[in-house]
Amino acid sequence: MHELYAIRYGWHPEGHSDADMAFGGDPTVKVEGMDFFCWLIVTDAGRPILIDTGFFAGLAARVGHTPLIEPADGVRMLGFDPARIEDVIITHAHYDHTGNLGDFPNARFHMGATEMASITGPLMTHPTTRGGFGKRDVKTLVGFVYEDRMRFLEDEDEVFPGIRSFILPGHTTGQLAIEVDTARGPVIVASDAVHLYSEIETERPFPVFHDMGAMIMSYRKLKGRAQRPDLIVPGHDADVTRRYPAVAPELAGKVVRLDRDPEAA
Repeated sequence: MHELYAIRYGWHPEGHSDADMAFGGDPTVKVEGMDFFCWLIVTDAGRPILIDTGFFAGLAARVGHTPLIEPADGVRMLGFDPARIEDVIITHAHYDHTGNLGDFPNARFHMGATEMASITGPLMTHPTTRGGFGKRDVKTLVGFVYEDRMRFLEDEDEVFPGIRSFILPGHTTGQLAIEVDTARGPVIVASDAVHLYSEIETERPFPVFHDMGAMIMSYRKLKGRAQRPDLIVPGHDADVTRRYPAVAPELAGKVVRLDRDPEAA
């Protein structure tokens, strides 16, 4: 069984309304801000595999985010040299998931073939549909293809033994979820297929989407696949940091263990 960690590298301060966080929400109700995560799998053989690379800290002020640590430093906190990471899985190509690709210079990257086709095709000719993607990051990802550093994943793919990917379209065309076999069961890193716990519990779509209908159907696919609700981990909910145990007291609020049972709801 594999170990699975969430690295909390950033925060978007409070100030959102319910309408900002859910389609059809109440604009008069203020809600909590969002956490930003990348994730690290440590296989049963001790091999680290990173999921996503976070947003570029230099961009944070422009979009209202607060960097907490560099994602590469989160990897170091878990005892691994970023230069020795051999594999990085990209769940989707939005700027807050692909912002530090160069910090992992010796990695091979794994991403959905559908996502790559989307971010290099006609959808990107309109400023609205390309709004969440960074030109520099997309160019880097395409460069990896020509450097033989890219592996494309199809729906229902086995990335590595005990690590599976599947497409949950809606937020983006090729949004991947990653299912990891752990001691507490197969934990699903939903990434931005589900931003918040309330999103999947109430099926109120997050208001950043490519296809709302596909997003709602993906909630249902995910709930049908998960063995238990607590095995689904959303991509931006601050409750993840509170529910799961820290790796060590000095890493409280920074790195938590998703392969352990949640401590509170």
